[in-house]
Amino acid sequence: MTKRDKSLVWAALLILIFVIVPWVAYKYFPWFTNTFYNLTGESPRWMVLNLVVLGIILAVLSILYGISKEESYLSIVPKVISPFVWFYVALLMLGLGNPFSFGVVRATIRNEEPMMIIVSTRVIVLILLVAVIAGVASRILEFLVIREEKRISYESS
Repeated sequence: MTKRDKSLVWAALLILIFVIVPWVAYKYFPWFTNTFYNLTGESPRWMVLNLVVLGIILAVLSILYGISKEESYLSIVPKVISPFVWFYVALLMLGLGNPFSFGVVRATIRNEEPMMIIVSTRVIVLILLVAVIAGVASRILEFLVIREEKRISYESS
């Protein structure tokens, strides 16, 4: 399987996971909507729309990665942007639909007596951020090494 084929399969999988599944769950499973609203107090529509947009962005980045040569400048774009998109996905999931909470979740369970639960996952968010920055730095250095190797091989031939 070539790099291009793998990226197309990965893009299709991303579309399935981030676009089709959330949209079907939102449209055809009302218990999903009710449970999400009962936990967060927010409409799940915002979460679903975020997932759809992120899925499309990740699929496009995957296709860009698949069609570009390793030494081209086009190949660095998905390598740098996709970790930040995945970080946003993690913030979205850890924040139960609110990525700007940065790991602090305030969930209210609405039964006879409402109960509020506060969960802080800021340490996880910080570890993820450090991993994203290190991964991006590694990818940029790898790209520069590949470019330099190609330049040296062109000069020697």
